[in-house]
Amino acid sequence: MRTKPPTLLALAAAGLATALSLSGCFGAPANSEGPGGGADSTPTATAAVTPTPCQVSPAELFIYLQGDKAKFAEAGSPAALSDLVCVSNFAAAKIEAKAGASAATEYVLFSQNVQNGHWTVLAVGASGICAGKAPDAVAAVLPGCSAA
Repeated sequence: MRTKPPTLLALAAAGLATALSLSGCFGAPANSEGPGGGADSTPTATAAVTPTPCQVSPAELFIYLQGDKAKFAEAGSPAALSDLVCVSNFAAAKIEAKAGASAATEYVLFSQNVQNGHWTVLAVGASGICAGKAPDAVAAVLPGCSAA
């Protein structure tokens, strides 16, 4: 009796598993009555967002800020960043002004590209820095996002 090589059987099993899992992606959503939904098809409220442990340090984000010459100048060419708060792929940090500089507390907002891990400076300012740049639920948690 001739048997199939184990790798061929494994590939066939993986293909079947993929086909079965994809079949759940099509058709009516859960808790609905077919296409168009039913009484339960109303969107639910967005869940509250809480800060997550940061996978980046203030020092690393400071390097990204320095790399954006325009935003670095807008931030007043600060000495460092501190008080980092992260939510999802967003981070906000307090700008530490250089010694002797007297300025209002300002923050910088970053967004991480989940494909390559790089961070981008989105905004600098004392308040409202998340407007149009981060989802409302995220902005509710990050410092510097509320309007003054």
